[in-house]
Amino acid sequence: MSFKYKKSCVGGTFDHLHLGHRKLLNAAFTLSEQVSIGLATQNLYNKKFIASLIEKYSIRESKLRDFLKEKKYQNRAQIIPIKDIYGPTLDGNDYQAIFVTKATQPNAIIINEKRIKKGLLPLEIEIVPFEKDEEGSIITSEKIRLGEIDRFGHVYMNLFKEKTQLKLPADLREKMRLPIGEVITDIRKIKMTNSKNSFIISVGDIVSRSLKEIGHIPDIAIIDFKNQRNIINEKAFKDYKQSNDQKKRMYINEPGTIQREVVNVYREALKTCITNQKKQVIVIDGEEDLLTIPAILLGPLHSIVYYGQFDLNAVIKVEITENKKNEVAAILQEFE
Repeated sequence: MSFKYKKSCVGGTFDHLHLGHRKLLNAAFTLSEQVSIGLATQNLYNKKFIASLIEKYSIRESKLRDFLKEKKYQNRAQIIPIKDIYGPTLDGNDYQAIFVTKATQPNAIIINEKRIKKGLLPLEIEIVPFEKDEEGSIITSEKIRLGEIDRFGHVYMNLFKEKTQLKLPADLREKMRLPIGEVITDIRKIKMTNSKNSFIISVGDIVSRSLKEIGHIPDIAIIDFKNQRNIINEKAFKDYKQSNDQKKRMYINEPGTIQREVVNVYREALKTCITNQKKQVIVIDGEEDLLTIPAILLGPLHSIVYYGQFDLNAVIKVEITENKKNEVAAILQEFE
């Protein structure tokens, strides 16, 4: 088999290896006999948005090797840790081309300028088109870390778009009583298991208050002034409901349902909280129990969701992972 290039290179963070990464790598291996893959170390990505959620080097390397093995590229590939945009591209004339997207093309231009200054030949710049998600937007690792899409471009918010209200069917009620995370019977243990940088989302008044009491104020709290459908503080509830303060809004979410309007409010609260680092409280008129589902589905990866399971006299702790999002999405698809 003949190739356009003897040896090429491609670089990136390759965080949460997604369809866009696969497209870029496939293009490089289709046109090149040998490909060096520059895999970014922390020095190169620590200024990226929510860089703390980027997978460890060992995980990213392992996922890359799995991909190379799947595509039978492993004998034509070399993975090199890189701490700057240049990697091994300034070491000589071994490389003929560099594969990029429009987003990383400027780096390739800088690399060529540096190569020319060193008396090296410029690299051929091969621009690979972006891969789009199901809404036509570019798939990025950042969107995956933020919990907006998965690696295959599925948009989690689309699960709520078909209906203004999703209703819990009767035959699913027993299943919904099963905890979907770690059962914690002593709230004080949360202090030992949470890191200071954990992004915390709480669903329920007692849970939100308990977290606050142990010094873990939720970044987003979803409350309804109730505990097991009984109003906790009648005066506080009445005062809030009758307030003329535009910031003290209440959003209707009937028992046994998930209202799309409330999901939109939660999504906007997430954006505000993450971008401006301002904690948010969403107050529900009705019942907030089932809002644990959108809390998990739309939350950033590795965030922690807490909700009460009062028949167990416990708090449930859910770390948001890609697998947990899939699990909750499957439950949601059973709603009416």
